[in-house]
Amino acid sequence: MTKLDFVAGRPLSGRYQMLRKLGEGGMGTVYLADDLLLRRMVAVKTLFEEELYEAADIDRFRKEVALTHAISHPNVARTYDLGETGGVHFITMEYLKGETLMGRIRRGVMGSREVVDVARAICKALQAAHGVGVIHRDLKPANIMLVPDGRRAVVMDFGIARNLADARGDDLTRPHQGQDGPMPSTPWDVTSAGLGTPAYMAPEQWDQKGGDERTDLYALGVILFVCLTGQAPFVADSPTMMGQAHKTAPIPDVGRLAKDVAPDLAAVIKACLQKRQQDRPRRVDDVLYMLDRRTRLRQYAARLAGIVTGAAVALAGLGLAVFTIARGAILTEMGPAQLHFAELIARDLDVRDLDAVRGPGDMATPAFARANAVLKTRLADKVHIRDIYTMRPAKTPGWLEHVVVAHPEAFDMDGDGIIGEGEEGALPGKLFNASPFPEIAAALTAGKATAETEFTYDSGAFTLGGFSPVPANTKNAPYLVGVDVFNQQLATLMLGLIVATATVFVGVVATAGVLLHPRWLRRIELRELARKRAAHQAQV
Repeated sequence: MTKLDFVAGRPLSGRYQMLRKLGEGGMGTVYLADDLLLRRMVAVKTLFEEELYEAADIDRFRKEVALTHAISHPNVARTYDLGETGGVHFITMEYLKGETLMGRIRRGVMGSREVVDVARAICKALQAAHGVGVIHRDLKPANIMLVPDGRRAVVMDFGIARNLADARGDDLTRPHQGQDGPMPSTPWDVTSAGLGTPAYMAPEQWDQKGGDERTDLYALGVILFVCLTGQAPFVADSPTMMGQAHKTAPIPDVGRLAKDVAPDLAAVIKACLQKRQQDRPRRVDDVLYMLDRRTRLRQYAARLAGIVTGAAVALAGLGLAVFTIARGAILTEMGPAQLHFAELIARDLDVRDLDAVRGPGDMATPAFARANAVLKTRLADKVHIRDIYTMRPAKTPGWLEHVVVAHPEAFDMDGDGIIGEGEEGALPGKLFNASPFPEIAAALTAGKATAETEFTYDSGAFTLGGFSPVPANTKNAPYLVGVDVFNQQLATLMLGLIVATATVFVGVVATAGVLLHPRWLRRIELRELARKRAAHQAQV
């Protein structure tokens, strides 16, 4: 009975009951096991029979546990235990339900949104590993598990064997154990993985030079390329040719091989696949920053839109406040004057002349001429008077009919060359609905002059109406005189406020346009990256 038969036949160390084999890799076998002590499913990685290994291999196996044990992050599979029994060395790790990223790729290429989600999760795992000085060196789709929870993707134990379902062609290239022999072992300052997988190995790995975080970022670039295209960026027949391709072949344009690749994602892949380490992103934070560029731009644009909207609302509010204050002050001043002026006209009118005017046919009579003369004289006295008119109650309740109007015919009162609304004139007998104007009814029934409490905006002018019974100070008087006075200052103020607000708003929008220009956005990004790097250095 071999040691592996021993493992499969009874609980390992009296605690782990082997259920089935999950996968097999270069250094050992992975089983699904039941932890009889803690009653949970775990993955147990065992070394092949120890006579196949030297002491250094077993030492590296133990070192792997020590390194991965130091990484505590949801996107890194947890390592639980290290042991040896009956000559069998083993590690117990978190058992993950799901499929490997390699399995997902085989079902079909992935879209940009899905790839970005997976990339973020991998980056978070690398952040945690690099943060404690661990470089993976063998990052590939077979070592990444997609899980149906909020973690999205989990980097399995650094050096874990590949899944049986992914055993064939896990690097999407021709077999890499060719005539050149096995891949050489690479010395590392900090190591946790095995020899590396050719399709994902960075140029410095092929040159057996020291690597750093950017070595894992190169593998990440290859992984993202494979996710989008279903093929590796470099394919060769032998390890030597593969290494040469990674070191010298041009970086393929992922946008030409995959449809609708997000520009930011394509930029990340190109940056990670640079041949020289110094040309790649300096650390995982920079990759995450690039991946989240679109989200940041949307947030930046949203904040900018909020500022612009807030500025517009503030400007409009300020203009409205200024206008409201000015309008109130002018109303306070004009109201009493309107009352007095309407009373003066009412005193000048002769009721007998108004009685004699019953229709358009009476406009040629002396009575109409005398009444009309009174109105036109007063109209000439005040340059801001728009119109003066007299009315009496009609047979229909709430309605009045015109008697004598200063301009009974159509007249261009505002001088704009157009006969607009309110400038059509009013012949004797023309009906007018007074129901919306309670001040008119009050003047007739109460026997005292009244004025409108709000301006009416019409034909580019703010108009205020004043009314008085005829005869003046007479309750239930048979006639009413009305005077419409416009205030040009208020109209000018409103126009000035509109122009000023519009000018400032255009300036704010133009500034926002400059701030959204690609050059400015790039400056902002560079400053943010510099700030993040400075903060990182300070922490170190």
